[in-house]
Amino acid sequence: MFTNLSFIYYNNTQSLTNWRNLVFIALLVIVIGLLVRFWRFSFVLLECIGLFVLADFAFLYFNKTIGLQEGFMVAVLIVSLLNIWQNSRQLGLL
Repeated sequence: MFTNLSFIYYNNTQSLTNWRNLVFIALLVIVIGLLVRFWRFSFVLLECIGLFVLADFAFLYFNKTIGLQEGFMVAVLIVSLLNIWQNSRQLGLL
């Protein structure tokens, strides 16, 4: 069992010390911090992107490019946006 754990540890330490991965992790932390700091703007931007995705889905559906089987992704998007909106409202972020 410990040989498997040491294999995972030694193979992941090299990828964590790579400077590109460290820069990516730092940028990810900065972006998450900015999203939290400017939550209202981020949420409005998220809603706008969601509306563009819904409009794109409607456009492709009416052009018969896609069918209703791709509608699951739209349903997940709507439920996610409503869930984020409700949680943000309860936490006082909006």
